[in-house]
Amino acid sequence: MHVDSPSRPSARAAAFEGGTWSGEPAPGDDIARAAFFVLSEALDPLGRPGGTAQRELIAAYLSGEAAPGAMWVFGDDGTDETLIAHW
Repeated sequence: MHVDSPSRPSARAAAFEGGTWSGEPAPGDDIARAAFFVLSEALDPLGRPGGTAQRELIAAYLSGEAAPGAMWVFGDDGTDETLIAHW
């Protein structure tokens, strides 16, 4: 996902699918919280109505509605995120 906005002219986010994991997630920089979930637990909070565009696209990937490698581009005027392109 790419968001173009006045405050973040080149913000990017990515979702990765991993295999086995050991240890604890360690967020840094501007990330306030990180967590791992099994798929059935991850979809519930992400798929709630009224979520941000970022939450909606992650839920689409996890539910199989979006294929691996799908990309979304949003414009953000400071009040709303608008989908510009999706492939």
